[in-house]
Amino acid sequence: MIQGNGEIDEDVSHRIGAGWMKWKLASRVLCDKKVSPKLKDKFYKVAVRPAMLYGAECWPVKNSHIQKMKVVKMRMLRWMCGLTRGDRVRNETLREKVGVTSVEDKMREVRLRWFGHVMRRGTDAPILGVVLLQLWTATFLHDATWLKILIVAYFFGSFLNHNLFLAIHELSHNLAFSTPVYNRWLGIFANLPVGVPMSVTFQKYHLEHHRFQGVDGIDMDIPSLAEAHVVKNVLAKSIWVILQLFFYAFRPLFLKPKPPGVWEFVNFTIQISLDGAMVYFWGWKSLGYLILSTFVGGGMHPMAGHFISEHYVFKPEQETYSYYGPLNLMTWSVGYHNEHHDFPRIPGSKLYKVKEIAPEYYENLDSYKSWSQVIYMYIMDRTVGPFCRMKRKLSTKGNKSE
Repeated sequence: MIQGNGEIDEDVSHRIGAGWMKWKLASRVLCDKKVSPKLKDKFYKVAVRPAMLYGAECWPVKNSHIQKMKVVKMRMLRWMCGLTRGDRVRNETLREKVGVTSVEDKMREVRLRWFGHVMRRGTDAPILGVVLLQLWTATFLHDATWLKILIVAYFFGSFLNHNLFLAIHELSHNLAFSTPVYNRWLGIFANLPVGVPMSVTFQKYHLEHHRFQGVDGIDMDIPSLAEAHVVKNVLAKSIWVILQLFFYAFRPLFLKPKPPGVWEFVNFTIQISLDGAMVYFWGWKSLGYLILSTFVGGGMHPMAGHFISEHYVFKPEQETYSYYGPLNLMTWSVGYHNEHHDFPRIPGSKLYKVKEIAPEYYENLDSYKSWSQVIYMYIMDRTVGPFCRMKRKLSTKGNKSE
């Protein structure tokens, strides 16, 4: 609770007292030499630390407050390990032994998590305008030549449809509304100009990509073995890039098919109804424009460079790459990809603030400024291809929570 003078000293002291109270209640476990450090670590994270950091996401914190918390935490950890300051064990060694992160990192984490909650993308995002503009363009081109339709699709419609595809990506993380079902309905609406029902199915597979990134057989963002064996030279990679949207869409259906649910049928019915109405009232060319806009926008196109730039490994020591270029303005800032994977609950429009808040975690990482250059490097570099992905096996052990 903030005091009348704007300080939080009393609240910090109160939370420290609450932490010690929880500590005393659990001291028989935490100070028992027969209990393993791993179990003590879990007990501390579940019972003690949440009491100390309750409400920390709203604190206007100072270095003095962090230092207070750090001193208390290290005293607790030393008692847990049966050590005193006289044993001359460094704090870093002790934290590594017990398996807990530093208090300043944990406070930053809870603040960023809260930041993602309160800064949820507003419902005034330009999805409605993009959908209406793209549908109107489709009706306007109903009697145009196929060459004109292809040109307009590549230089105009592809940008709109790719924008909507990445809006669906935002909505798959429930970043427009706090109620998931509203995000799902908005995703189905954003899906309309894409021409193919994909919003609901995309969410299923994409959330698994975040939870099991790089896990072979689960993360469907990873190319198949057949792709890795066939796509090896410049010509094959060029064709693969042109058709990458098809690989992206059909790979999960062949490698890890999921039974469709009610929402898939809703998405399918609404989309097919729109497509049928487009053909009935304006003809096949209008629908063809929508499909072409999706296809060319996901192939040899600057906007599609993010498919490659995000996780294709050009340098062995780094798995995920961010893009800090102008196309972020049209792609819901999907280029901030390291930041997005660290904090998927923060909308793309606010991810630049994550980089500003924690620059030491991102400025030293390799990044890109041109998606077109990424496509060129991918095609021309003989050492790079669909096989250049970080793959891992599914761990049978529980993930270590910090």
